[in-house]
Amino acid sequence: MASDEYKGKEAAAERLTVKSEIIDGHYTLKCMCSFGRDGVPDDEDACYEYCELWGDEGNKQCEQCGIQQAFDRLAAYEDSGLSPEEIKALQADNARLHELVDIIERTIKEL
Repeated sequence: MASDEYKGKEAAAERLTVKSEIIDGHYTLKCMCSFGRDGVPDDEDACYEYCELWGDEGNKQCEQCGIQQAFDRLAAYEDSGLSPEEIKALQADNARLHELVDIIERTIKEL
């Protein structure tokens, strides 16, 4: 079964995202930040320099921003700790399990 391939493993790739220091509850790309000696972002090139949804006086509308949504989705993927290959293996395992459940249900109905 493919589950042994990813059991207990962490994704080898380095994260591309960090929690935003400007926009609570969201993420930004590491390449948009500079880091202090402690490894924590101390400066972040904010989206508001480019964003039309930012508005006057920091009126943030980040929830509606497709770019911010992409950053957050990438962060959620990175939080899973799985590589694309491991996700594909999980999907294959899931499909096989669904097939087995279907077979068991049909067998029970036939009894």
